[in-house]
Amino acid sequence: MWNVSPLGLTTFQIISGGIISPFCDAFFFAVDRHFPQDILPTDTGLIVADAFGAEIIKFGLSLEVPAARRKAVITKFAMNAGERLHHQRENLRQKDRFPFLRKS
Repeated sequence: MWNVSPLGLTTFQIISGGIISPFCDAFFFAVDRHFPQDILPTDTGLIVADAFGAEIIKFGLSLEVPAARRKAVITKFAMNAGERLHHQRENLRQKDRFPFLRKS
């Protein structure tokens, strides 16, 4: 999962392994409480979650993303969100225009 904070900081929550990317300010592994936490890297954050919620247990090292890269990443995030919203609204509009496309 990827998110943007109100201050424009970007974070990744890594659910199962993976390559750490240079496109964010902080990294978190999100695991359940039964996961063996000692096998995770020590310089990343840790989120323990279950079906009802999550808690940040440890903050990792804070990285600094260059301003140009930060702007590019946030712009791409916003464009993708806008495109998804557009497609969702178009699908709803098509269903309203053509009642036979609705699933009963």
